[in-house]
Amino acid sequence: MKREIMGKFPLWCNDNKTEYSLCLSNDIDSLFSCILLNKIKGYKIEYFYDFQYLYKTEQTKDKAIGVDIDLIDGRTWGNHVTLFKNENSANINQILNISRENYTEKYALSTLLTIISYYNFDISNLTEEAKMILLCIDAGFKGFYIDNFREKHIEYLKMLELEELIEIEKKHTIDDFYNLIDKYRLYEEIKINKKTGKLETSIDLAGLTEVFGLPFLLPSDYFFVSYKFDSYITNLNLITKEELKQENIFSLALVNKDTIKYSKFRN
Repeated sequence: MKREIMGKFPLWCNDNKTEYSLCLSNDIDSLFSCILLNKIKGYKIEYFYDFQYLYKTEQTKDKAIGVDIDLIDGRTWGNHVTLFKNENSANINQILNISRENYTEKYALSTLLTIISYYNFDISNLTEEAKMILLCIDAGFKGFYIDNFREKHIEYLKMLELEELIEIEKKHTIDDFYNLIDKYRLYEEIKINKKTGKLETSIDLAGLTEVFGLPFLLPSDYFFVSYKFDSYITNLNLITKEELKQENIFSLALVNKDTIKYSKFRN
């Protein structure tokens, strides 16, 4: 990652003294990011957030990090455009002050690639398929195949100092990436089994383990409900920022220029 961008990330990203818990969300971007953070920092998944409930295990630490979750407050790795500034958010869109007003300038790559870049995780020895999978996460490759966004997409990969992924995109069609998404079922969600209290998914974790040589495993712990939320998708033309400030919001992200998805604590 370019030094001038890295220097704007929250200080906790380089905290080597505190043992944090990780909060997993419901997709492969979050899971792969958690696996990488475990390898780099030793942190473990001890919370799970599916936008309706926050679950936790009995082993949770006092301090936690949301992973691929755009929290209104608190330590979190994210990648969406948001409405409110969170000084503890490790999110390139927040760091570069991307907002609704300049939405088309947004970072449209994954949280995973942000983490790979920030911690200078070496991907040079990965197979071509593995590098393609990195671009499949959150469909990060799409920007390369959109004529009026390709330049911005390349600019962000250069900012991350991941130029080798640009060369991968040049060699492949957009369908090549979609075929990999299907092959490894990267579109599947991570869920709590209500009967067992255990996490489960149909993502091909065994296949990803073989490709990356990393343990793509879900925690075997029992998770129980800690907080409940009501989730909404709202057109921003129907609600003001001031009205949203009155809500007890936990996470919020713009899913397009005029639409937000957010969860607030249930009364």
